[in-house]
Amino acid sequence: MTGNPHDAAPADPGRGPEGGRWGLFLTDAASAALLCLAVAMVTVQVVLRTFFTGSAAWTEELGRYLFVWAVYLGAVAATMRDSHIRVTFLIDRLGPWAERWSLLIGRLAALFAYGSVAWFGWQIAWNKRNAAFYSLPWAPQAILYISVPACLTVMLLILLWQIGHFRRGRG
Repeated sequence: MTGNPHDAAPADPGRGPEGGRWGLFLTDAASAALLCLAVAMVTVQVVLRTFFTGSAAWTEELGRYLFVWAVYLGAVAATMRDSHIRVTFLIDRLGPWAERWSLLIGRLAALFAYGSVAWFGWQIAWNKRNAAFYSLPWAPQAILYISVPACLTVMLLILLWQIGHFRRGRG
């Protein structure tokens, strides 16, 4: 430990809304499960290509989509933990007030960015609701496209909660 507050224990999962610990557990579990399934799909693809000189197109496509969901669920978990990457070189030298205000500015910027992407993401997902995947004709493409706006909407709600705590002097 260097005495730097950022070197302390990982962020408390309780920094999110009530029930945040269960939400964090479920988000982590879902993300890990989807990542394991994505790895399994890639493994099946490799085995089919190596030993059977063929492949199933659906394994590659499904593995990719499972990975996208896992990544965005991981981003939700990072937002719940308030543990997204920060560069604190200047802020550490300016003191606690700079850290507090930089957190607020960062959260407001994230609010704008997440909101913009979520808005357009919902529109794209809606437009893809009747389109099918190439190799999975029974599955609507909206299953993939909804991952981005759904996760960003959850992240927006968490950010709003964090900003509300900032206003009360706790964030």
